Amino acid sequence: MINAMQSALAGMNASETQLDTTAARIANYPLAVPPANSGDIVDLSTDMVNLLQARNNFAADTKVAQVADEIQQSTISMLASWNRSRSGSSRWMRFGAPPWR
Repeated sequence: MINAMQSALAGMNASETQLDTTAARIANYPLAVPPANSGDIVDLSTDMVNLLQARNNFAADTKVAQVADEIQQSTISMLASWNRSRSGSSRWMRFGAPPWR
């Protein structure tokens, strides 16, 4: 589960970097107007695609983190429930340790 959280966080950081880089490029556009007939330095349509991609990637990584958290909470709850049921019973004493130990 920690790997999923680390992966989601790394993806969020990469999306943030992509967003910051693209936003800075767009913000500096008026300062980087090229001389006549030399072509565009900034392609706004490409930068808009980059902004949307950063947004969508961040949203997907956020969902990965949420699902990983839900799985972790379910696992903890399941183990706590198992531990409560085991504490009042000698079931494992009769049959030995549970197979996942």
